[in-house]
Amino acid sequence: MNDRFFIYVMTDKRNGTIGVTSNLAPRTREHCEGTLKASLRGMV
Repeated sequence: MNDRFFIYVMTDKRNGTIGVTSNLAPRTREHCEGTLKASLRGMV
């Protein structure tokens, strides 16, 4: 999960194209929220 999120972010910054960023933007948000919830669960 974490690896995928970081890969999405890195490719997003690297390409910098509107088409790619628009497609990855919602996905990165979902991954970010998912990883945050998962990390919070792990901490608790």
